[in-house]
Amino acid sequence: MAVVAGVSAAEGLIHFTTRPKSFNSESFGQFLTELHEKSKSRPLIVLLDNCKIHKTNQIRNLAETLGIILVFNVPYHPELNGIELVWSIAKRRFKTLQLQRMLGKMEDDFTQCIETAMREITNEEIAACCKNGLK
Repeated sequence: MAVVAGVSAAEGLIHFTTRPKSFNSESFGQFLTELHEKSKSRPLIVLLDNCKIHKTNQIRNLAETLGIILVFNVPYHPELNGIELVWSIAKRRFKTLQLQRMLGKMEDDFTQCIETAMREITNEEIAACCKNGLK
């Protein structure tokens, strides 16, 4: 299962999506389009890792068309990327939900556990992660 998310220090979780397998340029482009729509077409600056699909001409052209500025993180420095801190919160909550599911204390399926974990992250937690990533 693959998850991609757009977060803001000011607004928290803007948009996320899941896929059963990894993202490719087409599916990541769809995510950027949805993120643009959910942000009500406000200008966006998106901090990305150096994954190959983030750097394709297709993605660069789409970002330019949508008015999204792509900024790439320094390679191999996840501690400088606030979203990595958000992912750690989401993973911790997901593991707790999975344990509850395996113990029969909840009926959510695997994907629902991911969605719940993502939606439970507060705006304050995301703001703190983003600020920590800027230090």
